Amino acid sequence: ELKINTNFMTVAEVPYLATKHLENPINPFTGKTITNDQKNDGVNITSRENGRPDPPYYNFTGVFKVRDNIFNKNNWEEIEIK
Repeated sequence: ELKINTNFMTVAEVPYLATKHLENPINPFTGKTITNDQKNDGVNITSRENGRPDPPYYNFTGVFKVRDNIFNKNNWEEIEIK
């Protein structure tokens, strides 16, 4: 059965999702417990002039902070680029 899930998620949650069944999963590189707490305050999303992900092509055209339900416009905040 196909289910639609609109929970707010990022690709940064993959390690958490892959290890959440383990008791106290530890990141072997940092020694820290693997959680998905990093998104509790929201995450920053950037838009760029072009799709190149490598420097010096960053040329951000917008930065936004989004939290919780991405479909609620009140959960989006534009961050000024300096």
